[in-house]
Amino acid sequence: MSEEKSGLNYSLIVGILIAVVLATGISYFMMVNLAGIDQSEESEVSTTARELGPITEIGEFLVNLAGGRRFIRLNITVEVDDADVAEEIDRRRPQIRDTIISILRSKEQEEISSEQGAMELRSEIMEKTNEKLLEGTVTNVFFTEFVIQ
Repeated sequence: MSEEKSGLNYSLIVGILIAVVLATGISYFMMVNLAGIDQSEESEVSTTARELGPITEIGEFLVNLAGGRRFIRLNITVEVDDADVAEEIDRRRPQIRDTIISILRSKEQEEISSEQGAMELRSEIMEKTNEKLLEGTVTNVFFTEFVIQ
């Protein structure tokens, strides 16, 4: 009798393993064919990342916000469309820094502490910086440090 029990347990285990393998195979088939999940799509997504253009650091800013009780410390790096623009930014650094300081001093904490506010601040810095450039444009503004106290 003990031989029958061990045979029964062995066939039960084999049956469970076959069921698990079949369920896994069916699930994979359904995900690939019916849900549209495909490894080729994943590789397309990863290759569509945009190349980063030339970048230049504008520097660190420590500025009182409007209202006088709070200040912001941030470090700004910009992406430009051409290496010549990076050179122009280096030449115009005092003018660009003054523009950014004026923008920051006009903001209150509530305006820039949200994600939306930070995005609007980026846009305004990019717009006002581009107004100072003779040729080329700033295409992106990166905050490498952003602290409000």
